[in-house]
Amino acid sequence: MRVFKKISEGVVYSTRKENWFASGSRTARLPDGRYVCAYNRESKSGVNDFVPMIAYSDDGENWGESRELWQGLVGKKSISISVRNTDDGRISIAGWSADIAYDGEYWWDDESASMKENQLVYSISDDGYNFPEPTFVDLPYYGAAEIPGGMQVDSDGTMYIVYSPYRTISAREDTDVNCLVMLRSTDGGK
Repeated sequence: MRVFKKISEGVVYSTRKENWFASGSRTARLPDGRYVCAYNRESKSGVNDFVPMIAYSDDGENWGESRELWQGLVGKKSISISVRNTDDGRISIAGWSADIAYDGEYWWDDESASMKENQLVYSISDDGYNFPEPTFVDLPYYGAAEIPGGMQVDSDGTMYIVYSPYRTISAREDTDVNCLVMLRSTDGGK
């Protein structure tokens, strides 16, 4: 049984005019049959200045202009996201967010293999075009979170976020990194 159907390979958005690059791209099929691609814009690998971006396509090959999500948070919060279809027919965007302390600050430290302290972030859209302001969720245990696949919402509305815990750059406490953490909500994230 094939779970995925390959549509095409290629570039969703490319620019030589601006000083940034894209990372973490993911796509989802919208309720109206179109596609949405979500990715993270960043100035340099490891710099804590992620800007979540989205672009749309009718056929999965030809993409329209990208736009920033949550423009009021640009420069204040570094937000790394993934998009996915949910079992309840909506589109979720989820990931992690870290405050930006200063320009050029790093979210990743190679030497200690650790991340800047962060929190979870998510937004759910009925149509995949209108995403409300994100909800921020503190981690239940000390550490930082890496979320590789977005957020699942079951047909009954139960929400799931699974993340990999990482040590933090500040290393205020020990962090158990030999596990996965699952957060589950049956009350709409309350």
